[in-house]
Amino acid sequence: MTAAIRYENSLGAQPTTTTLAIEMVRTPQTADTPLTETLPALMRERGISYRALAAQTRLLDRTGNGLSHSHLVNLTAGRELPSRRALELLANTFQLSPTYFAEYRLAEMRRQLDERQVGFATAYRTYQTLSRRRPTRSR
Repeated sequence: MTAAIRYENSLGAQPTTTTLAIEMVRTPQTADTPLTETLPALMRERGISYRALAAQTRLLDRTGNGLSHSHLVNLTAGRELPSRRALELLANTFQLSPTYFAEYRLAEMRRQLDERQVGFATAYRTYQTLSRRRPTRSR
């Protein structure tokens, strides 16, 4: 996948157009590690920098805002927690399902247990279903 990006510097020089290429790499269906490990690994696999990733998210974001490179750095350092929107943008950029990220799956589970969003009966039914499951052992 390639995208042309127009950069304008503050010194008034001619704008330049840069082409970004994200290499298609086979990735597992889901990640079981936190974003602090998952995102740098995805970036390494595809050979993409924070600035290039930020530019790519701006292209894919309907509002044109995307994610800033500093926000991406803070996400990978664990200084900030990712929003559902940020995880969706990252997933789209890497051509993955948002559920690839463990944090997205956790956010979805929290939503399903939030009676304000799904109603008490639905949230309680979900809780009962989950509480009947036997927890898996950590390795």
